[in-house]
Amino acid sequence: LMTLMPIFMSMLVVAFEIRKVEASRTIYIKADGSVDPPTAPISTIDNVTYTLTGNINDSIVVERSNIVINGAGHTVQGSGSGNGLSLSGISNVRIKKTNIKGFSYGINLYASSNNNISGNNIAENVWRGIWLYLSSNNIISGNNIVNNMYGISPYISSNNNSIHGNNIVNNKFGMWLYLSSDNNISGNIITENDRGIMLGGSFDNNISGNNIWDNDNGIWIEYSFENTICGNQITKCTSYSMRFYDSSNHSISHNNFVNNTCQIYAYNSVNTWNDGYPSGGNYWSNYTGVDLHSGPYQNETGSDGIGDTPYVIDSNNTDNYPLQGMFFDFPVDWADRIYHLTTICNSTVSDFQFGVLFVYPDHAPGPPWTTFILFNVSGDAAGFCRIRIPKDVLDGDYEVTLDGFSMPSSMWKELPISDNATLYLYLTYPPDSHKIWIKGTTIIPEFPSFMICLLYTSPSPRDRTRS
Repeated sequence: LMTLMPIFMSMLVVAFEIRKVEASRTIYIKADGSVDPPTAPISTIDNVTYTLTGNINDSIVVERSNIVINGAGHTVQGSGSGNGLSLSGISNVRIKKTNIKGFSYGINLYASSNNNISGNNIAENVWRGIWLYLSSNNIISGNNIVNNMYGISPYISSNNNSIHGNNIVNNKFGMWLYLSSDNNISGNIITENDRGIMLGGSFDNNISGNNIWDNDNGIWIEYSFENTICGNQITKCTSYSMRFYDSSNHSISHNNFVNNTCQIYAYNSVNTWNDGYPSGGNYWSNYTGVDLHSGPYQNETGSDGIGDTPYVIDSNNTDNYPLQGMFFDFPVDWADRIYHLTTICNSTVSDFQFGVLFVYPDHAPGPPWTTFILFNVSGDAAGFCRIRIPKDVLDGDYEVTLDGFSMPSSMWKELPISDNATLYLYLTYPPDSHKIWIKGTTIIPEFPSFMICLLYTSPSPRDRTRS
């Protein structure tokens, strides 16, 4: 035993040291597929997937295209300078499951295209979490980007990038686009930044469906034109929800501006604040108008979910069709195409469902199917919900029920519009919680032969409430 004990103890020490191995010099994934130095804690068996097996205390330089870098939860740690991972002239690289912190730039893409950066934690970098320079057609999704100077920064001709589903928290600038166009920024959570999204000299970008809350300024735009800002939740900004400097011709609609200290600042800027009638403008929590009339000039009898008087921002900017309830979008995948069902409600919408329903047997010439829409509403006051339905997903006759009973005609109506492709329904209901079911009664003659196909259910990734 006395002889074997030292050997046994040395084996434990070796095993412990293997588990704790870390690299402390720049690592290269070479163009030929090799890793330099070969002792670095990165393994590959096919020169395609490179997996970190330990932490790294320096940079990784990627010189090979068409590979996957899997951090496997390990950390690439810097000392306040350099790049965590850098790609120059590289394409089709996926970087995932990596913690990157303490560099000047967390991930640096230079003249690199068609890369995918997803599922990483990128934090505490001195300048930029993710920097794209002359880099286009990249996907940046599902990352946690925290406490950097700039969270995500497409810079100079970084175009056609998709930036979606990221958590961007507590940066100086959550996202900063400079001289970059045609980017799609959607579905991100952007909170506790000094400026949530900033555009400088950038055109034709789409900013939609983001949850921008508790920032000093929600969206800051200067010297930029013709961007689309639609369907965002912009709440609790301590300065302004949006600022414009010398920036005009933007299309701004269907956003929810809720409980911001100030709503809009516009200097030398003229923009469009609605999508026409009956699509409407934006929801403003400080709007005090009423909804007693309808129509393009708001002079027809009956309510339509749009305020009767404009929301005036300044002498050059007016929302002519302010929404009386918050706007939400429910995308539906139907017949190999994405359709958008949207609601404007003064109450909470939950459990939104779209599906196909088996009606009854022995129907000729084909299976008896019809589509339906089902959702819950709740609130302490009498409520309304205006729902927009593309006729491609609910065409022909239909019925509306409230809590399982046919809804009286006095409680709902179809808004008369000239758009033959879209159905607008305006529903009213008493306080409390209710289930609304809109079911087609026109049979779909041909559909795959299974009993019930629930195509879409959306509890919503974020609260669809007025809070």
